Amino acid sequence: MPGDAMKIEDAIILFAEFKRAERLKARSVDDYVRYLDEFAAFLPAGVDVAAIKSSHVARFMAAQAARISPATGEPLSDRTLLAYYRALSAFFNWAETSDEAGNLPGPLGHGHNKKVKPPKLSKRLARVADAADLTRLIDSIPAAGTWLDLRDLAILKLFRDTGLRVGELTALRVADIDLGEREAFIAGGKGDKDRFVFFTEETAAALRKYLFVLHIQFGESRPCLFCSAANQHGELRARSLTVSGVTQLIKRRCKAAGIAAINPHSIRHLFCDKALNDDNIPLETVSKLAGHASQEFTERVYAPLKKHKMKSDYDSKWK
Repeated sequence: MPGDAMKIEDAIILFAEFKRAERLKARSVDDYVRYLDEFAAFLPAGVDVAAIKSSHVARFMAAQAARISPATGEPLSDRTLLAYYRALSAFFNWAETSDEAGNLPGPLGHGHNKKVKPPKLSKRLARVADAADLTRLIDSIPAAGTWLDLRDLAILKLFRDTGLRVGELTALRVADIDLGEREAFIAGGKGDKDRFVFFTEETAAALRKYLFVLHIQFGESRPCLFCSAANQHGELRARSLTVSGVTQLIKRRCKAAGIAAINPHSIRHLFCDKALNDDNIPLETVSKLAGHASQEFTERVYAPLKKHKMKSDYDSKWK
């Protein structure tokens, strides 16, 4: 027999505890809680989970769609709206199996009986970094410079060869890199999937030089692969670069090289686009190297780029 329904505020706290017990990443749990707290604030005060209707969810999603982001001055993006929906979906799926929350059918419905459907993402081509600009950026960094020069050079070459997500790169430890085999172990990437990625001998040489200079100048070995600097003078910090730190260093290097700022994720798109469309690496292999959820996802994101290349090839060769 179902238990008594809980107030939504209490249910959110319990839901978060269950997600942490499932070893969901802390950032994902925090995002869920933030979105759900906004939903709870939107509802009538003190409402039970059992009293939440599909109309409540629909009105909440409509309100989010009409919101203007204070950061951008524009409506919330499709992806942000989808993140709200996914948080609600995860919460109500959990509530349906929770004795404490009442074991009651959720307001979203399931499968073909969805009462509130997820927002549709607009179809956009992946933003791909310009390969020539990336080469210019790499060439602009002194190969015999400071440890920061060697670090940034190794980072950019590793990005180019592997298409790593920024968070995956900053999480790398020295022990994850095998210079002899030219491979890196990515522990718990997106979706908690472990995988190996590979890099060229050129990148292995850049990593080897960076690590050698780091050891000579600063002595003790450090677990993190890419260390951060404490200040503009390059004093070493005993901790890893952050995602923001990587973004800022690339922006700074681009400005110094006189090229437009390159978004780190666009380098990932460049890797996948080049692998699939220029190098003809099989879709299955590219999907695994990129750590995508499925081959279908890889094809869906990069097939439009292939279409553009096909047209370019056609226009250049058809007489």
